[in-house]
Parts: sequence; C-alpha cells; structure tokens
Amino acid sequence: MSLTGFQKLNPMQLKMAETDDRRIIMLAPTGSGKTIAFSIRLLRFMRRPGSGTQAIILAPSRELALQIAGVLKKIAPAYRTTPLFGGHSFRDESNSMSSNTPDIIVATPGRLLDHIGRRNIDLTTVSALVIDEYDKCLELGFMEEMKRIIHKIKNARLTILTSATAIESLPQEVSLENIVTFDYREDTKEEAAAKPDIEIIEVPSPLPDKLATLIDLLRALEPGTRSIIFTNHRESAERVHQELRKAGLPAGLYHGGMEQQDRQLAVSLLRNGTTPVLSATDLAARGLDIPDIDAVIHYHVPVSPEAWTHRNGRTARAGASGKVYTILSDKDDRPEFMDADRVWAPPHSEGIAASASLPVTLLINLGKRDKVSRGDILGFLTKQAGLDGADVGRIEVDDRFSTVVLTPAAAKQLAESSQPQKIKGHRFRPEFIS
Repeated sequence: MSLTGFQKLNPMQLKMAETDDRRIIMLAPTGSGKTIAFSIRLLRFMRRPGSGTQAIILAPSRELALQIAGVLKKIAPAYRTTPLFGGHSFRDESNSMSSNTPDIIVATPGRLLDHIGRRNIDLTTVSALVIDEYDKCLELGFMEEMKRIIHKIKNARLTILTSATAIESLPQEVSLENIVTFDYREDTKEEAAAKPDIEIIEVPSPLPDKLATLIDLLRALEPGTRSIIFTNHRESAERVHQELRKAGLPAGLYHGGMEQQDRQLAVSLLRNGTTPVLSATDLAARGLDIPDIDAVIHYHVPVSPEAWTHRNGRTARAGASGKVYTILSDKDDRPEFMDADRVWAPPHSEGIAASASLPVTLLINLGKRDKVSRGDILGFLTKQAGLDGADVGRIEVDDRFSTVVLTPAAAKQLAESSQPQKIKGHRFRPEFIS
C-alpha cells in the first residue's frame, strides 16, 4: 500500500493502520478523520491496482460519495476510484466503467443497485465493503437497499461500518463473527485540548415566528459571513429563503426536494461567496465540501443530539474558529443537549441593502461532459472577453455546468460585450447570479 499526503495520523487512523480485524464497526463523530481512517484499512487490504473492482463504499448522499472519492483519489492515486450517484448521467457512468474498470466504487445505494441490475459491475471480484454513516443510511430509509447489496456481494472478506451513533442492530446479511467495535466518540484528554474553537450563542426571539430575529441577526454579522441556517422541514427552508431574499439578503436554498443540479449550484454559490447565506435542512449537516463556514444558525431546535452535533460540525473545521447561534422563543422546548456560552440580542434594523461588494457568479451551461476545463474558461474570459485576470475569482467545473466568480464591474463588462460567447467550439449564453 502506498499513500500520499499523510503527515500525522490521529489515534483512530493509527488504529486502522495497525489492525488486522476484518469485521469492524467504527464509531466516530463528523470531522474526526474517519474517511482517511477506513481508507487506510481498506487500502492495506486491497490487492494491486487493475485487479478488477475490489471495493465498494456506500454513502447516504451524493455529496458524501464525492467527498470520499476525492479523498481516495488524493491519498491513493494508483487506484481508480469512481463515484456513482443519482442526478448524474447514468450513461456516462456506465461508459466510464466499461472503458476502464474501477478498483474502488463509491456509491449511493439506489444508484449502485441500478448498475448492479443492469450488470454494469462485476461483483465476483469485490472483496471489501464499507458502509459510511450507517446511521444516516438508516435515517434516510436505505435499509432494504443495503440488505440487497450486502446479499449480492458474496465474497466480501473485509466489512467496515462507520457511524456517529451506537449501532443497535445490523442486517442479518452482515456476519457478526469476530466483529469488533472501535469507539472514538469520546474525547481523550489530548483531543479535548484540540476541540474545535466554537462559541455557542443563544439569541432570544420575542415572537414564535423567528424571521424578524433571524434577519436582524444576519444584518448584524460582518458582510460576507458564510452561514448555514438549519430548519427542520423543507417548507420552512423555502420560506426562510424567500423572506431573506425579500429583505435584500444574499441567500441560497438547499434541501432534498430540489433537483441535484440546483443543489450543486447552491453549494457552489455558498462556497464562492456570491450567496454567503444558505437556508437548509439537515441534509446540509453532513457530506458537503465547504471548509470555511463562519457561522451555524439553528432556526429550529434540532431534533436530536446527533443533529445538534452534525449541524455544529459544519463550522470551525480544519483549525478555524466558528460561531453557533440558536434562536429560541418562549414556545421552544430547550433540550438538555443544547447549551450556550452567552446570550445576545442583535440590534433591530429597518432595512440594510445587501452589500454591493459581494461577488457575482457567472453561470455557464458547459462542464466536464463538454470537455471544458478551468483553463479553457479562464482563457475565454481573459483573451476573448478581454477581462482582467485580477477580476476573475474561483472557477468550478461540474459535470453539466461551471461557475466563475467575477467582480461586479467585470460581470457588467461581460454582459455588455458584443463578442461571441464560445468556449472550445461550444456556444453558451452567460447567466449572472448575485
């Protein structure tokens, strides 16, 4: 096994680097490095690259599947890792696997079963199965799909399940023989000293409808503060999003009822700062690749200690500090798992327009499927459209679309340009989001 990019392993990762156990339950909280931990054990077990599909990793969401695949591609580039998930072109996935068999597949349960049903995957060579965030898989109703997948993988000699909470029961298809549990949910004294730097602030709301308090809170934060507002229902997330936009606040929306491409775009706009506020359900609490969230806002009281932990885990990542705001009215029941370092009432504001300094995102309906790269887009903007490179920020290329951060002045210049809008022979109509 050859891994790249490692400097120091935490105790959980060291344990997985040393153990020879082949039936493992790993209990660990979000942000603890569990992806690298199970990847280490998996890669120690696998044969050389190019020996057929050797491992399948199940993840409850598209975002987590992509995140895991990204980690594996970085630390073990010799192995071909392919993510499979809904909302992505099934034909593209099939063609990719038929032209170059993956060593490792990272997939959501439903999409994996679709490929298995169409015999796109040879399961006879699969000897390792990882189910990441098993508790979340159960919460989202994937039990039957997981049972079917486990039943079809006949030759698994390594099984790893990860979870943020204790696992009460396992599918009968999972062998309990010699199964071991590594529990890293409790901090050691050394780890406690390195806990995330999070300040928890209680924000009282005089009314059960907390929208006015939320708007005052957001206006009191520094412009451009990246924040995720958590609600318990899709309808609530949509209502919060609508009201924030009416108030002139740059907000995006994220929940499971949205089209996959719309969710991807919302994350991109949050990441690049165009809409630094995201109204979301708990779907956004895990799996998203957004390392620099400044604040988490609990608009609704989380339904469980796990939801509280996972929501808060979106901020203060990778050594950064963060703030958690809990908006509470007299109608709210405060659960025991919620605490606060202080109470703060933001000043009331009658209406402050969104900052004109926020960037503008150029949306291009071309992506990886069109063989478009970041360099192609930058070349078009600076050479053909005549923009100054200093006015062009983060460029992200997804499968079917790309986003580019521009200064407002550069966006205006491009919008008024009479130059043909063409990248690598593909015409497109620029769309601007602010």
